[in-house]
Amino acid sequence: MEKNKTNKKGEALKYALGGIVLFAASVYVLPKLIAVSSGEINKLVNTYVNSTRDEDDWGPVIEKKESE
Repeated sequence: MEKNKTNKKGEALKYALGGIVLFAASVYVLPKLIAVSSGEINKLVNTYVNSTRDEDDWGPVIEKKESE
C-alpha cells in the first residue's frame, strides 16, 4: 500500500513539473524562437526574389534634344 501512495505522488509531481516546463517554454522560448526564425525566413525569401530580377535598368531615359 505504501508504494502505491508514493508512486501516485511521484507521478502527480512529474505531471505538475512537466506542465510548468511546457508553460515556461511556451512563454519564454517560443516567442524568441519565432522572432529569430521568421527573420531568417524573411531574409531568404527577399534574397531569392531580388536575385531573380534583371540587372539592367529598364527605367525611363531622359535625353536632351539636339539643337539645330
